[in-house]
Amino acid sequence: MSSSNENESELSNIDFRGTDFPSDRLTIRQLRELEPDLFDQGFQREESVQPLYFFQEDHTENGIGSLLFLERLNATWAYAKAKGIDGPKDWDRETYRDELIDFYRKFKLASGIKHAEELVRDVERQGVQLAQQKGR
Repeated sequence: MSSSNENESELSNIDFRGTDFPSDRLTIRQLRELEPDLFDQGFQREESVQPLYFFQEDHTENGIGSLLFLERLNATWAYAKAKGIDGPKDWDRETYRDELIDFYRKFKLASGIKHAEELVRDVERQGVQLAQQKGR
């Protein structure tokens, strides 16, 4: 069995560049349609600079950054499982998998829950493919 440090090193070297994440299809236009007040309502200086979306703390936690993180976390879990090593520490796989499903629906990348679940499975399949490309 690999040591924890070896596992962490393995996971830190995953290269996601060839991965086709559903979020890759998300456009600024879609964000503007989802959150018009945070993109297109007026223009002021200081605390109300548009687009507010990228400057509000809530969207750091509940926005694109979290979506991108959760996709990579789920791909990493699948990669680790395929390699037979421990996945990322201190992350409950099912909780974050469910959150990713919610994000796909929130950002209208999925037409419904079944579609969102399929998108997550595709991300996981790609994580397994990454592991297979690196060999066992």
